[in-house]
Amino acid sequence: MPRDPADPGAGTLTGMQELVLALDIGSSSVRCRAYDQAARHVSSTPDNPPLHARTYALGNDGTLPVGEVTAAADAVVDDCLADLKRLSGDIRILGVGISSLAMSLVGVDAAGRPVTPGFTYACRHGAAAAEQLRGQLEEQGELEATWARTGVPIHTAYAPAQLLGLESTEPGLLAQTVCWQTLGSHLLARWTGRPAAPISTCEAGWTGLQDRHRQAWSGELLNLLPISEEHLPPLRDYSESLATLAPAYAQRWPELAESRFCLPVGDGAAANIGSGAVDRTSLAVTIGTSAAVRVVLPNRPDGTAPEVPAGLWCYRIDHNRHLLGGALTDGGSIPVWICNLLGETRADLEQQARAVHPDSHGLTILPFLQGERSPGWADNASLSLHGITAGTEPGQLMRAGLEAVTYRLALIIRKLTPAIQPDTAILASGGNLEYSDLWCRILAGASQRPVQRTRSTETTSRGAAILTLEAILESEARSPEFHIADRFEPNPDEASTYDRGLARQVELYTHVYGKV
Repeated sequence: MPRDPADPGAGTLTGMQELVLALDIGSSSVRCRAYDQAARHVSSTPDNPPLHARTYALGNDGTLPVGEVTAAADAVVDDCLADLKRLSGDIRILGVGISSLAMSLVGVDAAGRPVTPGFTYACRHGAAAAEQLRGQLEEQGELEATWARTGVPIHTAYAPAQLLGLESTEPGLLAQTVCWQTLGSHLLARWTGRPAAPISTCEAGWTGLQDRHRQAWSGELLNLLPISEEHLPPLRDYSESLATLAPAYAQRWPELAESRFCLPVGDGAAANIGSGAVDRTSLAVTIGTSAAVRVVLPNRPDGTAPEVPAGLWCYRIDHNRHLLGGALTDGGSIPVWICNLLGETRADLEQQARAVHPDSHGLTILPFLQGERSPGWADNASLSLHGITAGTEPGQLMRAGLEAVTYRLALIIRKLTPAIQPDTAILASGGNLEYSDLWCRILAGASQRPVQRTRSTETTSRGAAILTLEAILESEARSPEFHIADRFEPNPDEASTYDRGLARQVELYTHVYGKV
């Protein structure tokens, strides 16, 4: 079977081959891939597999153009199906899975037409509303209980603050909206010919509106917001699929006429599953445009959801699995910003940065271009740079930027320590870690944990495929293989150096924001 050489073990296509498609909706692009029942990428050109990607731009206000995203999604499915037609054997597409950036919200009218932009985790219009909502909940003695119930804080990255913010900034959008969807559920609704689709409990967790214990919308929180449960779709497990394409799409994609369409899942959940970080023995660190640290945990022995350590979040994957961790709004966006600022290429700056010893540059950076999420959740945080001099060189600034993001990840890892095993290694994924040995070494040094880089690329897409296979094949699903391409060991001699750099960043953070 023709396949991606990064996914070893596949043979030659003979007879009927049953596949799934996985769509990955990100903040800057959407991609589509086909996978076999062992979650191996299938392509007609295995030596140079096409990417099947379309790009769009996240606005400076943190919103996405819904029409561009849906058009891009349609186009990459076209591309992927065209590629599969060039295979030498017969194929049957069992199902389609979708992973989507979390969080996202789209308001639609009674006909399912979008009446709002695509609101995302990067939107900051709800900052004042977040402060107002926190104050209300604090007065009621419910602030900590709300975090424990929903698994997330009251913050502008989540729907409660964003929806409350719209009441004062864009009340017309609230009035026009009949139902709120995620980008993924809106896409699925379009494909299957309905005004709105259910939202998976996985994606709903990222909105901050779900009671993760009851797997239902949080009525206590909705009572404080300008929407009611009537404006929200039903919640379902991601494995509950929709079928039957709308006539226009059935004509466009006859190959999908009998396919099952699983409800979309959050990209963080898919990234963990796709990289092999499927239980507490593996810690997933992903650095794309944003960044995150996550571990998959089961229900507690009494059947309840895990507790949420201070500063972190916990989302459901399904009825028995949860995703505990923390995220940064700015991950790979920091080196991109530095490259743009200096007018140099990433390759050149990283080459210069490799010659710079850990924390030898004298720089301290708070890497917040678009506000802070974990662990401090400072709504209006902005980037701070301390220590720059006339002698500061470009490579030093790049090294300091990579270290700054890594220090924020290291703080999250420390908070996760009670939930993981002492010898737990880091499984690295995301474009920035897949292609940067330097950043992997910095991560190993700052965390003092081995960093293993998976051989498979596009781990989020692969995770969506694995979850789709689990849902469709149930007990018949074949266990996917996970292959480690590289391993970066921490240097014990660097531990104190990175600790000093982290302590200096925490000191600057405390000075600027008045808290740790």
